[in-house]
Amino acid sequence: MGKPDRLRSLAPNQSSQAVCSSLREELIASTGLLKMSAEEESGQLVWAPDAKEGFVLASVVDLGADEITVQVVDDESTQIIARYDAVFPAEDDLRKDVDDNCALMYLNEGTLLNNCRMRYARGQIYTYVANILISINPYESIPELYSQDTIRKYQGKSLGALPPHIFAIADKAYRDMKRLRESQSVIVSG
Repeated sequence: MGKPDRLRSLAPNQSSQAVCSSLREELIASTGLLKMSAEEESGQLVWAPDAKEGFVLASVVDLGADEITVQVVDDESTQIIARYDAVFPAEDDLRKDVDDNCALMYLNEGTLLNNCRMRYARGQIYTYVANILISINPYESIPELYSQDTIRKYQGKSLGALPPHIFAIADKAYRDMKRLRESQSVIVSG
């Protein structure tokens, strides 16, 4: 089974319980819970929804018919009960961070947010999702981030050859404009 389609709509004859059951099966299959005994499935790491943090790392405690119960890793006194479609598998290596989120084993809201958080904590404000650049405002000056040397370093380089940067996106758009003889656009949103 593939990863759950979070945008699935109900078929006319399909109940919400059937959708929850299907999402439960897909979560179990995607995290490997299907291959584990009840003792082993307890403790599987997942990203659970959190109102303050977006997602928190948690371990599976119980798989119910419509909901999953997880224990927050950093706060053993807190358990979260959530719908299956709100819980996502976590990476096996929690310290893994990548320039391009597409390189993550599980590309979901929880792993994407965690990767961006880790990179931001190290002053790496840019992250790719394929050819899309995610930028997080550092609210401070980062020396050499926009220097002439940095501009030169990115000139003529393929996207992904160097760490993510706005100059890589600008250079690619410029080179594509010259090569394809077509207008290019860069969309900034947020």
